[in-house]
Amino acid sequence: MIQRTNSPRAPIDRAHAPSTPITPALDETLEEPWYDGDDAIVALREYDSEDEQAEHELPLNMKSFRGGASRECEVWVPGRGLSGMHFLLERRGRQLLLHDQHSTHGVVHAGRKTDAIYLSPGDKFTARPMTFVALNHEMRMQRRLLVELLGIDFAPWSPDKLMIEAAKGLGNVLITGETGCEHEQLARAIHAMSLVRNRLLITCTAIPVERDTQTALVKQAARSTLILPLNDKMRGVDPTFASLLFSRAYRVRVIVTASTQALARRLLPREAVDQMQHVWIRPIAVRAGELPTLLDRLLCQRGAPKRFADLTGANQERFRRHPWRKNWEELRVAADRLAAIARTPSWEVLAWRERAAAIGVAKSTLVDWHKTLKLSKPLYT
Repeated sequence: MIQRTNSPRAPIDRAHAPSTPITPALDETLEEPWYDGDDAIVALREYDSEDEQAEHELPLNMKSFRGGASRECEVWVPGRGLSGMHFLLERRGRQLLLHDQHSTHGVVHAGRKTDAIYLSPGDKFTARPMTFVALNHEMRMQRRLLVELLGIDFAPWSPDKLMIEAAKGLGNVLITGETGCEHEQLARAIHAMSLVRNRLLITCTAIPVERDTQTALVKQAARSTLILPLNDKMRGVDPTFASLLFSRAYRVRVIVTASTQALARRLLPREAVDQMQHVWIRPIAVRAGELPTLLDRLLCQRGAPKRFADLTGANQERFRRHPWRKNWEELRVAADRLAAIARTPSWEVLAWRERAAAIGVAKSTLVDWHKTLKLSKPLYT
């Protein structure tokens, strides 16, 4: 038998008792970056689809959305294998709560079937057999540029895959491509969709020589994005600067732009380059099949009354066969001039000087452009 004894407790010396511990302030440099602004999901998009009906808007003033094959659904996708009422989305603060509605084939998220899961921007889920991605405002706006620069049928980086990585990941990126492929525009789009988009974007146009200036630059880019353009005329990047830049202590997301991966490996530490996600922007010349779509997007942006299909068959073929050595820079010039020409009355009967004046370029510039593209009369049907 165990005998209990009630010994008196020692009195508490409150004067010397430890005070309630105070949680120390967090050192930002020790943490992963995060986004703490308005980040609502405003649309669902069918993953890797360019169908005109592939994007489904989710207005912020609505609290719930039904998805399925029934006409009653706000996210209505008929004839694609979904149940009549396949899933329900409910706004819960900044997130959406996804519910399976006892569908025939279920809902899958991150490789697992689920009855309910919270979604954040960039999350994918499959309402079998269809896969959707949740978009915030920034993703929705920047996706158009990704489609233009990358195309929709090129592995390994589809626009949607890169969009998700930009929105959810923080890894370093290497963007390569020929001159005029708009590397920096893509880099800026990646930052604009990222978790550090509310922090200052730094572009390192020239690497400082002084150590203090190098350190100050890296500290300025800490927990944000730094774009580092490389070119053939540069020597190897200073090893001390590179070690600072790629150090986890500063948590800089580095986006390197270069003509080739080989150039990046020559100028930067090879191990740092090999760990980067490599995105290659294809030259326009190898995208001849997409040229009508690319040019039509640019013409639409410029409010042009005519499209690629309005060119004569001979001129369409000349546009497809042109080498486009300056890539997007040259294609945008072509769109500017085609849009201006389409708005000019009686273009074919005007003299070259009158034509040049009508679209705001020098006569010699316009004549040279026609000769370079080998355009024939009439330009349009």
